[in-house]
Parts: sequence; structure tokens; C-alpha cells
Amino acid sequence: MCVEDITASFFTPASKFSYEEMINCHDFRGKGTVFLLVIYLALSYCCNFEYDPISSGYMKKIKMLEDYILADYQVDMPKLISEKNEDQNCLHLLMLFRGKHMLANLRPGPKLKEIIKDILNELNFLEDCPFMIPPSCPNERVNLSNVLQNISGSLASLQPNILNNFSHCLHIKCATVSSSDHGDHAKQSSGERNHYVVTILSLTVIAIAASFIIWKACNT
Repeated sequence: MCVEDITASFFTPASKFSYEEMINCHDFRGKGTVFLLVIYLALSYCCNFEYDPISSGYMKKIKMLEDYILADYQVDMPKLISEKNEDQNCLHLLMLFRGKHMLANLRPGPKLKEIIKDILNELNFLEDCPFMIPPSCPNERVNLSNVLQNISGSLASLQPNILNNFSHCLHIKCATVSSSDHGDHAKQSSGERNHYVVTILSLTVIAIAASFIIWKACNT
């Protein structure tokens, strides 16, 4: 009798409720993973700094390069504009990004290579800002001396505000539209960004709720 009781206890089929509970828990985990992945992707498009990454020696390094180059030396730079042209911080950040891109693609001699490397190190903090770059933007010929002056000026202007959040500055586009078209597109882009922010906030709330439900379901 005792043996029969033990056998029955081992081979009694799981109740229907137990299976459903297990499946629901699995579904919650799957949905929670998707929500968290969405939030991770959204947060990966951020541009903010917890400390001031701009050193006090950038002007000296830029001046060293200016002393070596010809006054009318021409270089190629991508024609890019910020979708937040009304925000001066965005313009300065884009100027630094364009300057960094140009310097990284130069093929200097040994004497200038180290100087350019030092300037690029000053701009390394831009790697924390994943700019959304449109493909196949045309280049424009610009004077390298002017570019270096703009880099120096943008660093000086950006430094007092460097602890701001610049995530809204990451949307850039090719500078190929007319001024009237740009005004219309800017209004459209603003509406799209507002919709994007609302969507992200909604998904954040859903992800938090999903995480709580997962914890609740799997710990009861």
C-alpha cells in the first residue's frame, strides 16, 4: 500500500493549471526580453557625458598643425547639416564630427601624422555619440585652416555646455535641399522626433510593467 502511494505520487500528471502557468511565465519572459531589447536599442542612441572630456591643451595642438600647413590647403569634407540647426550646441557638435572625419581621412607625412593624431585624441569623446549619417553625401572642398579654426571655436563654445544631453543632435542629413524645402522638412522631422519620443516613453513603461509581471509570475 505504501509502495502504491509512492508510485502514485511520482506519476500523477501535472495539472492543467501548472502547464498554463509555466507557459505564461515563458511568454512573459519572451515579451519582456523584446521590450528590454527595444529599450536597449533606444538608449544606445544617446549622446551625453558625465564629465568634461575637453582638455585644456587642444588649442596648442591645433596651432601646431596650423603652423605646418599651407594657408590655402584644400581638403574634402562631407556636406552634412544638423536637423536641429536652431541649437548652437548641435551645430558645434556636428562641426567637430565633420572635422574629425576629415582629419582621420588625411594621409599626412610622418611629421604631421603625430600632430593630427593628438588632435584626433582630443575629439575621441565624439565616439560616444552615434550620429545617424545618411549614405552617399557629397563632399565639398574647404580650406583646412578654416576647418581647424572652426574646430577650436566649437570646442571652446561647447565646453561650458558639455554636460548637457546632446542626443537630439544625432540626426543629420546631406546638405542638398533648398532652404524652402529644408524648412518644410524641419517641421516634419520635428513631428517625427516627437512621435519617436512618445513611443520610447510608452515602451519604457511597458518594459517596466513587463519586468514586474515576470518577477511576480515566476516567484509565486
